[in-house]
Amino acid sequence: MRSINQTKVGPLPRLGSHVEIHDSAVIYPATQIGSRTAVFEGAIVGRVPKSTRAVSRRVATRFRPTVVGKDCVICPHAILYADVRVGPGSLIGDGASVREGVRIGKKCLLGRYVTINYATRIGDNTKIMDGTHITGNMRIGSNVFIGPLVSSANDNTMGSRDYSEKLRGPVIEDGAKIGAGATLLPGVRIGRSAIVGAGATVTRNVPRGSVVFGTPARPHQGALRPDG
Repeated sequence: MRSINQTKVGPLPRLGSHVEIHDSAVIYPATQIGSRTAVFEGAIVGRVPKSTRAVSRRVATRFRPTVVGKDCVICPHAILYADVRVGPGSLIGDGASVREGVRIGKKCLLGRYVTINYATRIGDNTKIMDGTHITGNMRIGSNVFIGPLVSSANDNTMGSRDYSEKLRGPVIEDGAKIGAGATLLPGVRIGRSAIVGAGATVTRNVPRGSVVFGTPARPHQGALRPDG
């Protein structure tokens, strides 16, 4: 443990006290890792993205360091790209991928093979379960629960328009819950403490405190929560 594999010349990572770096983990230069955090086998922290002509989005060439707070766990084969911030007490599950510019609050949990795309913001105490895809430029509040295999999108034209236009993913407000296998389309807003049922397809805004389900997702009589 605590061995560091640098892939290029640059400033050494900054490690707090009692940090665990397990065998075959890769910590990129200038990365900052807080005290008592563990980075397990095969994890990569601070990776700089590299683009090709196949990618429509322009990828920056310079990034700020990745910062992981204290008391975190970065599980085997997770990847945190450059310019990611992870709040204290958070867990990044096996094989999860967190792209550049993402901000994750404190005491969050990302399950196995969750993907968080670029520039997304996630509040405190939020849980995102296994196999879920969070699209780029998405906003997720605090105390949110997102079930497994949820998908989200930020482009209604499926790539047919110029990517220079600003694409926006869904917004999920504080305390909302998204059931397993739901689909959230671009720009929709899930209101505070709302519930989206398993397998629902959300094509329009979900009012605060309401319960929606179905395809397309709709509120049903008697489904409005008393705290809505």
